[in-house]
Amino acid sequence: MAFLDRFRRKHTPAAKPAPRERLEDLQRALDAQPAGNPRNLGAWDLAGLELDGWDLRGVDLREAVLCRVYIDERELSGPALLAALRDGLELAHMGKVVSVSFRNADLSEAIVRNNALIGVDLTATNLQQADLQGSWFLNTEFDNANLRAADLRDANLRHARLSYKEVDLSEANLEGVNLERVSAGKICLRGACLAGANLAAAFMSESDLHGADLHGANLRWAGLGECLLDNANLSDVHAESVNLMHSSLRGARLRRAVLSGGLLRNAIFDGADLREADLRDVQAEGASFRSADLRGADLTGAKLDHADFAGALLEP
Repeated sequence: MAFLDRFRRKHTPAAKPAPRERLEDLQRALDAQPAGNPRNLGAWDLAGLELDGWDLRGVDLREAVLCRVYIDERELSGPALLAALRDGLELAHMGKVVSVSFRNADLSEAIVRNNALIGVDLTATNLQQADLQGSWFLNTEFDNANLRAADLRDANLRHARLSYKEVDLSEANLEGVNLERVSAGKICLRGACLAGANLAAAFMSESDLHGADLHGANLRWAGLGECLLDNANLSDVHAESVNLMHSSLRGARLRRAVLSGGLLRNAIFDGADLREADLRDVQAEGASFRSADLRGADLTGAKLDHADFAGALLEP
């Protein structure tokens, strides 16, 4: 019995003080630090605290624990944690941000790099030009979020909630991002960089990818029906069995693109560069290739009933 008592004392975590006591301790810790200098909370545990309205400007939170913290910023005048983020507070390598609400917050130009954002609410949050590279988003809510020109290189959005949420990712850098099997219909990626991204089996129908850079991306089995891909760069993509039905790819670059087995019915490739593209066994009935460059393209086994090749360049 004595052994069991010692084991329980050793392995049972100490109970945390009540939230009110912890807030008072936090206030005392902040007051004890000299004004005018960056204040460092170290690995302070902020889990479960209500911080709305707190002045945390200049506080270094890089080692703090943010778990189930509620920070609902509606008027952009506080809490100052958000002001600190807007001023470039770096949360890089902080670890996990769990169940935090940043609803309606202005986090433009914030640095939240290499973190796991789990169950975070980013509804209507302004993340324009934010640095989110390398972060992992699990059950993160992006409804009406502004991520215009944000840096999401090598981020994992596979389990993010993006579909039909009117998310603005225009001009964002998503190079190497993981969007495998993500449901992201009707998303705005206009002018975004998705070079080398993994969009295998992603569902992105009705999305705006006008002028987007997808060169070298993995689009195998991706659902891109009814998308706007005019002037997009899809050179060297691996898009076997991709669904591009009713999509517009006017002026798109698809040189050496692998589209074999793809569904291209009623898609528009007018003026597109399809040189050396692999179009074997595609189903392109009713598709338009007017003035497209198809020199060197492989159309073996392609179904082209009612397809329009007026003015197209084809191998003799």
